[in-house]
Amino acid sequence: RLGEVSTVYGNKRHLQEDLRRSAGDTNHIERQAVNYPVQGVCADNLKKVITLVRESGILTRTGAVFLAPIYDECVFSCRHENAVEMILVVHEIMTRDIPGIPVPMLATVSLGHNFGDQREIGAFPTPELINSTIEKVFSCQTHP
Repeated sequence: RLGEVSTVYGNKRHLQEDLRRSAGDTNHIERQAVNYPVQGVCADNLKKVITLVRESGILTRTGAVFLAPIYDECVFSCRHENAVEMILVVHEIMTRDIPGIPVPMLATVSLGHNFGDQREIGAFPTPELINSTIEKVFSCQTHP
């Protein structure tokens, strides 16, 4: 109706130009209008998380490296001895409420050598659980 949709954070996806050029076929525009508030809020939330991680100083304190944002996930690399602190701080930042959405955002943690070989820790990491998972996942890895 307004030619735009927005996320709960206020970011907008303008559709007026697409509507003018649609020549009556608006199915793809309707999909965008329905999809954007969900996917857009995930992107908005990820930007907020990245900012809060940077502001927390956790990367500097632990020597961790932020490798990539992937949709609504963050990928880090850090030394084993710093993993507990880094994971707990980042997990707390990522476990947050989205304004206006009654479902809590529960971040889950997984560890692994690569993206295809992960071991899930879950939504409630503890130092003991993190350390035991590190031992299981990385005990057979050889170091130069």
